[in-house]
Amino acid sequence: MIMEKYYSPQDALIPLVVSKWNDISSKPIGRTIIQKLFYFLKQKSESVTYEFEMHHFGPYSFELSQKMDDLISDQVMSDASEERQKSEYQIGINSQSLIREYSNYIQAIEPIVDNVVTELRHYNPRNLELIATVHYVNLGYKRYYHKEPTVNEIVNLVMEVKGNKFSEKTIMGACDALVRMGMLTHSVVH
Repeated sequence: MIMEKYYSPQDALIPLVVSKWNDISSKPIGRTIIQKLFYFLKQKSESVTYEFEMHHFGPYSFELSQKMDDLISDQVMSDASEERQKSEYQIGINSQSLIREYSNYIQAIEPIVDNVVTELRHYNPRNLELIATVHYVNLGYKRYYHKEPTVNEIVNLVMEVKGNKFSEKTIMGACDALVRMGMLTHSVVH
C-alpha cells in the first residue's frame, strides 16, 4: 500500500514519464534517460524541484535516484533489466493509484511531460548526457557571469567537464539540438 507521506506530487510524475516514454520510444528507459528527462522537466516547470548536480553522466539528482528505489520497493515501478549495471524501467502494479492520488497535479503538468518526452524520445543515453551537460554548463555560465556564453565557451567548458568523451563537432550538435528545443537562445549558437 502506498503511504502519502512518502510520495509528493512530483514523485507521481515518475511512473507517468516512464509510461509515456515506453509508449513512444524504442529505447528502454534506464537511469540515465530518467535522470535527463527529469532534468529537462525541472527546466520547464517550477513544480519539479529535484536538485541536480554535475555527475559522471551529466546532471544527476540523488533525490530522484532514491525515489526510484522507493517506487520499485513499493511496486509503483519495476526494473526489468537482467544486468545489474543497467536498468530498464517499467510501471508497476501500484503506479495508477499514485498517479490517481495526484491527478490534478498530473493533469496540469502533463502537457510539459508530453513535450519533453516527445522532444527527447530519439536520443540515446549518451546523447542525452551530452545535451543535458551542455544545458547545465550554459546555465552555470549565465548564473556566474550574468551573460550568455559563446559557442566556443560552451565547447571549452563541456570539454573541461567531460574530457575527450565528446568531440567539438558533437558538442556543437548538442547546442543546435537545444536551440531547436527552445532551451538555448539563437544568440548563443552562431
